[in-house]
Parts: sequence; C-alpha cells; structure tokens
Amino acid sequence: MTIQELIDRLQDFDPNAEVRLMTQENWPFQNSIRGICDARDLRDEDECDCAEAKCPCCNPDEPDEVAYIVEGSQLGYGNKNAWNIAG
Repeated sequence: MTIQELIDRLQDFDPNAEVRLMTQENWPFQNSIRGICDARDLRDEDECDCAEAKCPCCNPDEPDEVAYIVEGSQLGYGNKNAWNIAG
C-alpha cells in the first residue's frame, strides 16, 4: 500500500477517530500506534543493535520511500474478520 492509497482509504473516516493497528491474523490483537518513521530516519541513527541484512538501517538498498508504522502497546484482542473486510 502506498501513502496515497492509505490517505484515500482514510478519507471516509472521522478525522478525530483513533487509529489502531490490527496484527496477527490467526490470533488477532489490536495495538496503539506509537509513531511513524522511514528508512532515512533509521539510517540516521548512530547505532543499530540488530546487524541483520534485511534491517532497513543496515541495508543500504532499502528504499527511502518506505513509511514504517511503529506498533505501540497492545490494547486487546482483535477480530479475524478485519482481514476479510480490509482486503
């Protein structure tokens, strides 16, 4: 999904509605959103403790134009139907 596709989908929502992240389709949870960053933000950090080849801050081939929505705290259980509706 692109930023524009996300913006287009959000147009029908109340702008004051809370945004949550639904994760783990087989055992769904709903989470708050801590924030957002991109690959440039991650590469700008002085140190990375993962040293993984697929890590966006360790992989110079990772595109800058990726927005990462960062999970906050778990708020409760989710609903498996979210994946059918969102698809």
